[in-house]
This record gives sequence, structure tokens and C-alpha cells, in this order.
Amino acid sequence: MFNEILWALRLDNWSWEGWLYATLLILSLWLMARGRSAYVVIALAALFLLLDSTYISSALSGYGLQQARKQAENQEVCADIQDQVGSLDFKYQECVDSWVTLHDPKMKLIYLAEFIFIALCNLLRAAAFLCVFAMLKNNELRRVGEVINWYRARAHHV
Repeated sequence: MFNEILWALRLDNWSWEGWLYATLLILSLWLMARGRSAYVVIALAALFLLLDSTYISSALSGYGLQQARKQAENQEVCADIQDQVGSLDFKYQECVDSWVTLHDPKMKLIYLAEFIFIALCNLLRAAAFLCVFAMLKNNELRRVGEVINWYRARAHHV
């Protein structure tokens, strides 16, 4: 498992998207150090999107699925299909995978965690976009509270 995570974090495996998120993270941290706390949202979004672009969440869920498959095979799940077609057949693997998905509580937690991670990535991406949009419209916005107040003022004028 750790080998897969380390492989995903190797710099030579990053896509251009990963490098873009790393650049945004560094730039937003630098601007935060200069007193612009509104960039904390952009820094968080860049961090989560960087982790997502390195496929760490997929590596972790794949490792969990692999462990759950081994446990299901040790419990002789789908033994009747294995006797008929063999353990390397697609039908047997499909049966084990469906059993694991439906019955293994760890996999349900892994799928839930992966869903929450993806939802958080998308929410942070949207919040970062809204912060950048507000700061482009008004150069004087420096803090998260100022960005929120700017949107509140715009909502009351409409």
C-alpha cells in the first residue's frame, strides 16, 4: 500500500494538472504570508486537487478492495461458481467483487470516504473560483470575511 502511495507522490509521475495545482498551492501560500487570508480557500482547494490528481484516493480504495477480495476468497465466497469455472474466470471475479461491495463494511466506509473526498474537492474548487472572481472584481479584498461580505452586498443589490 505504501509503495502505491509513494509511487503516486513521485514528482516524475505528476501530470501537468498536478504541477498546476502545486504551483497554485505555493502561490497562494506566498500570498497568505503577505497578509491575504482570502487565499486560504485557494490553498486548500489546490492541496485537495493536487492529492486528487495524484490518484492517492484511488490507490487507497484499490488497496482496500484488494484486501477485501482476499478476505472474501478466504471465506470461500462464491465457492459454487469457483468450482464450475475456476478462480481466474471473469464470472468468479465479478461474483467476489459484487459480494465485497454489498457485504464488506470496510468497503462501504472506503467508498463513503472517497465520495466525501471528491465532494470536498469540488466544493473547495467552487469556493476558490468564487474567491478569485470576487478578488478580480475588487482588488481591495484581502480576507475571507471581506469576500463573503462582498457577495452579501451584491445579493442585497439584486
